[in-house]
Amino acid sequence: MLRRSVYVAAGPQVQAKPSEKPSLSEQDILGMLAGQVLSDRQTKMSDVESALQGAVQQDGAADGSEGQTGERAGSSSAIKTLRGAGYLKDGDRWLTRRGFEAVGRYILREIMNNVNARDAGEHQTVLTGSGETVLDTTRAFEHGDDMRHLSAQETLLNTVRRERSTAFPLRIIPEDMEQYETYASAKTAVVYCIDLSSTMRTKMQGGHSRIRSAKKALWGLYSANTKYFAHDAVHVIGFASMAARVDPYDIPFLRTYDVNDGFLHYTNYQAAFRLAQKILSAESAENKKIVLITDGQPSACLVDNDLQRNAILAEKPYSNFYAPDSDTVSTVADQRGMRLDAPPEVQVYLCYRYKKVDPRINERTVHEAARCKRAGIDTDIVVVSDEAELVQYAKDLAKELGGRAFHIQDHDMANVLVTDYMRRSRRGRW
Repeated sequence: MLRRSVYVAAGPQVQAKPSEKPSLSEQDILGMLAGQVLSDRQTKMSDVESALQGAVQQDGAADGSEGQTGERAGSSSAIKTLRGAGYLKDGDRWLTRRGFEAVGRYILREIMNNVNARDAGEHQTVLTGSGETVLDTTRAFEHGDDMRHLSAQETLLNTVRRERSTAFPLRIIPEDMEQYETYASAKTAVVYCIDLSSTMRTKMQGGHSRIRSAKKALWGLYSANTKYFAHDAVHVIGFASMAARVDPYDIPFLRTYDVNDGFLHYTNYQAAFRLAQKILSAESAENKKIVLITDGQPSACLVDNDLQRNAILAEKPYSNFYAPDSDTVSTVADQRGMRLDAPPEVQVYLCYRYKKVDPRINERTVHEAARCKRAGIDTDIVVVSDEAELVQYAKDLAKELGGRAFHIQDHDMANVLVTDYMRRSRRGRW
């Protein structure tokens, strides 16, 4: 690949004209786009062009080129090329699906290089059942099985053994019939719940915010899923005081809530668990899992009826309840591309306690998570905070649910989650 070309994965290669130099390589372009869209602030197309101009300027300085006119021409040429190739568009969500996929491949490659992953290979499984990969082993034929997998050899042998004769014609009965076993397409459905509460903007090791690292991890996970295990399903939920389903293509543009967003900036595990269970109930996968990424203990829970509300008020008469109005729901949908899972009859009980969890909130959180367990859904909790009380709370909750708790340093999140997903998907077991 020529250094002096503007090229994006899966897109057309465009040779830069001498008057437009300097220009950037594919990796330069994708890395810059990833850095811009993962930024903690909301970036616009003008920010992208400025970043490109800075990259062109740095590139030009490295090889002796000069002149601001050339730099502006180079960045404008790159933007024009990216638009023409279908990677950029106007609007707040300026990365197209094609651009999302190209940058996602770049992020996944970077993650896999970091962990020196080998043999991503095929999706392996040790389960047997209905599927398309035929094995050498056989089992008894059952009503409703696919006749195409019938083993004529084993069926005839069973008949001969039963009748103790090889005289024709042989009388085959249903009990004689055997069929080849097949590997199950041990499908996995995972819902990643990402905390969008205000504290996720906190900077950690490496200088990046928790939300930035979480977005990068989810982007890499989605890219790994579509590349290696396309029959699996990966869903994303953004949650704070309430939960909302997230279109995977909007992962790069996720932002945290703050105090200006009503009371949406609290942390409600229960809302995430409930919406995740709704999503997974529609999946036919053998393995179902929830992975909840958070930096805080729950400080909110759902209140479904007057009985629950009155029970809280009986203990704490001055409790704070919240239900987003229609304007807030519309604003979240328009500006963030997320539809809050907010039935009109449901309220949210808000109670932040420093390094502690309100008993009512803990009760409702555990109850919802237990419902997921009874539905055959495993739950892992990923903690991206060094707060000892949170780490212990996550461990206790995961232990009660038969899941796992991860305490991940923020900058390692993408490496840990992607490699864990790849390893478990290859085995076909969660």
